[in-house]
Amino acid sequence: MFYNGSEEQPEKYEMRLSDAFEKKVDNPDLELVCKVYNINYGKNAPLLEKCDIIKEYMIFVDYVRYYHREQEFEDLERAINRAIDRCIEEDILADFLRENRTEVVKVTQLDYTFDRQIMLEREEAREEGRKAEVISSVREGDYSIERGAEKLGITVEEFKDLLI
Repeated sequence: MFYNGSEEQPEKYEMRLSDAFEKKVDNPDLELVCKVYNINYGKNAPLLEKCDIIKEYMIFVDYVRYYHREQEFEDLERAINRAIDRCIEEDILADFLRENRTEVVKVTQLDYTFDRQIMLEREEAREEGRKAEVISSVREGDYSIERGAEKLGITVEEFKDLLI
């Protein structure tokens, strides 16, 4: 399996199906273990040098990320099209991108939208966890209501509403 997400990951690692189980199982009756290779820029260079397609794909992904970031994460479709144009100019996946441009734009948009949704959900979960921790600390007497509100960056009245 190849990893090209935006979170920092080691060059090579294993993922186990049982890690996704809601309840931890020490010895599952059936286990799936996948070797994951991080193919992001600066990772697994020997692998990328052996496979031009994967290397060129990651160049395309890096260009999409660059143009998307340059636009302050606005207009993803435009960033994708700019990356496609650049790749074609540099003869990177050129034939494939010319023939499949519409599909590449759609699939890349879906991929980015999905990744972005996961990232937002994780941020939201972290924020909810932080809120719960501060509220718990106030209820246990570790913090005053004022300090709890300050830690969350909200007014005392807003914090009191959270306590209800």
